[in-house]
Amino acid sequence: MQPLLDLFSVLTALAGCFIALRSDLATGKIPNRLTNRMLAASFILMILRVFSGDSSYLGLYLLNFAAGFVIGFVFWYVQAWSGGDAKIFWAIASLILVYPPALEGLFGVSQPYYSSQVFAVTVLFNMGLLLLLRFLFMGLTKFLKEGKIIDAFRLTTSPMIYIMASTLIGTGLAAVAGIPALIYVSWPVIFLLSVIERSSYRKFLVSSALIAVLGFAALSLTSKQNIAYELLSNKQTLGIAFLLSAYAAGSRIPFTKNMPIKDLKTGISVAEEIYTTDGSIIREEVNPSLMYSFLSILKPRRNYIVRPTPAGLSERDIEELKTHEADLGGSIKVNQSFLLMPYITAALLLSLYADFLWILLS
Repeated sequence: MQPLLDLFSVLTALAGCFIALRSDLATGKIPNRLTNRMLAASFILMILRVFSGDSSYLGLYLLNFAAGFVIGFVFWYVQAWSGGDAKIFWAIASLILVYPPALEGLFGVSQPYYSSQVFAVTVLFNMGLLLLLRFLFMGLTKFLKEGKIIDAFRLTTSPMIYIMASTLIGTGLAAVAGIPALIYVSWPVIFLLSVIERSSYRKFLVSSALIAVLGFAALSLTSKQNIAYELLSNKQTLGIAFLLSAYAAGSRIPFTKNMPIKDLKTGISVAEEIYTTDGSIIREEVNPSLMYSFLSILKPRRNYIVRPTPAGLSERDIEELKTHEADLGGSIKVNQSFLLMPYITAALLLSLYADFLWILLS
């Protein structure tokens, strides 16, 4: 009976995701009744498993139910996910608790240890990889459209250069001292080089020169064969280089835009705090995060016109902004949003095969 319940859980999660995807594409919303039914189905499946003799399933269900809720709530609270995205992730976590054993035997792909406890972590990691690929593509496209080919090359290749240079140093030290663990000296070197380079061409040239000197020193400490083997055989090196390159390119994408106040709708996420003090209107651009949410508690009380909240703009907020439209120049800075449901659905499908982040870094 357990394999059948596993199959039904997977099919329910997939069906729910495809229905949510269709609704999100058509209306921009994920209906609450869909996620509520998925959560109800997960509860019924838990009861069936417990009564079929799997007494350990209750604890596993509560763990995943709580993990799905907490992960979804955190991303919703920092305004990275909409409420519908957070709820659909919660439902997936409650339906598929662990990687289905039957699929592991079918595909023959080993899974990370956490997939046997909280499968939703694999879904989250795969979704993160898909989003990094999107940001990499968007970042490179932006640079190419602006004719900044050198910038695109520098941002995407710098992490690879830094990681290879630090691997040279670590390999050389490990070979001379006879202590393999010294290879891990490369990690602080990566950090230092990335801090040196930052954004200007001058700093990039300085860090590149430093790389050349350190690379020559490493070559004198060990053989070229050892270094080549370490670089090409270590998937972690290449995997981290890819992640950093994607992040570097994606970090240059503008995630905010100015929107006319007359076009505002409820639920839109604002990217600035607007408040009045001594009769003047003060505007401060903010980047919603857990730290921002924590520090906002410590801020002195202000007469806010509007500020970032997880639920986005309310009707009252919009009316308040319209009364100050002339003073605000007719527009307000908002966070650019895009549909996450295609990535959640794709991540679930990929996760049924493997955890690609784990494969990349293991």
